[in-house]
Amino acid sequence: MTSTRFDLKSSPTTLENDGFTITFTAPTPSPFYQGDIVVSPSELQALRHRRAAVKDRLLLWPEGVIPFQLNKTTLDRKTRKVVRAAMRHWMRKTCVKFRKKKRGDVNFLHFIGDAGCWSYVGMQGGEQKLSLGSGCELFGTVVHEIGHAVGFWHEQARYDRNKYIRILRGNILPGAEENFDKMTYKTINTLGVAYDYNSIMHYGPNYFSVNGKPTIKVKRIGWRAKPKIGQRKVLSELDVAQTRHMYQCNRKDMQRRRKDVCFFSKYGDGRDYRGNVDYTLEGVTCQKWTSQWPQAHCVMSRYWLGDKMDGLGNHNYCRNPGGRRSRPWCFTTLEGTEWQYCDVRICNPLPRRNENESTSLPTRNNLDKR
Repeated sequence: MTSTRFDLKSSPTTLENDGFTITFTAPTPSPFYQGDIVVSPSELQALRHRRAAVKDRLLLWPEGVIPFQLNKTTLDRKTRKVVRAAMRHWMRKTCVKFRKKKRGDVNFLHFIGDAGCWSYVGMQGGEQKLSLGSGCELFGTVVHEIGHAVGFWHEQARYDRNKYIRILRGNILPGAEENFDKMTYKTINTLGVAYDYNSIMHYGPNYFSVNGKPTIKVKRIGWRAKPKIGQRKVLSELDVAQTRHMYQCNRKDMQRRRKDVCFFSKYGDGRDYRGNVDYTLEGVTCQKWTSQWPQAHCVMSRYWLGDKMDGLGNHNYCRNPGGRRSRPWCFTTLEGTEWQYCDVRICNPLPRRNENESTSLPTRNNLDKR
């Protein structure tokens, strides 16, 4: 398959992003797509005409296992060490697994040191190259490029992005406009997960700027997310949630757990549950209790909980603070679904209550009324 690529480093300006410098040089007309994504000419044509072909061709790695090979000729020892650290980061946060390529592996990810930072999206079949050229050996950059190979496009390319950000086209370098293309629901699948300002797959505010001014502006709806668009440090909370959803990590864990195991609650409603289940009965990853995105809430407020934290903290484990619901639950990472019950079975459940009346939770709008 004939393929093309282009380097994200392309505009006449220099900017600082998370402690490292990105220098852009003027782009030349080419069939490359969105800075660091490798596509074939036919795939590029499909993307430009908003057809569903690319989505249909996108394949996930079977069982979430990615065989890999490190090119010792083109990657120095330091870069190989960073790649291994980035793979460990993905494995700690998700159920995606990396293992060294074996003789019988037909499909595998080959890390090389070519010009620029670039990757294919998803599993393409056969030897699949991922380039980490000079300047690409930073941990966050490697995590980002692996994200493409896992199956992610850039976050700001989502079809629903106009609700959350504004593209300032007057500040975009001439010839780089295609980097800000918006896809349709036919070419990208959000899996219902909310828009992620802090995604490691999101462009920074000044990417491809012709004058040093922002090319992306966060709309007011996103201010409570404390957005840091363009961060290249770690996978965000929603990066993890979407990966776990895409590779059905939570469903697999649910199937592995013993169905006859239940939690004996002193109160019968699981308010004393302190386990580490962090997904719902629907297999949705929970939102951290300390987060205000995508679900805004005041559950952590001392005004509501008093002096009892009821097991809450900077984590996303299922809880039932104050016994306000009939069993452990959590806020979801989905857009439009505030909360769901968790996969925590209570041995001695209380009679089911009317959740809408007796267990309503405080929000920023009704907190003062309580």
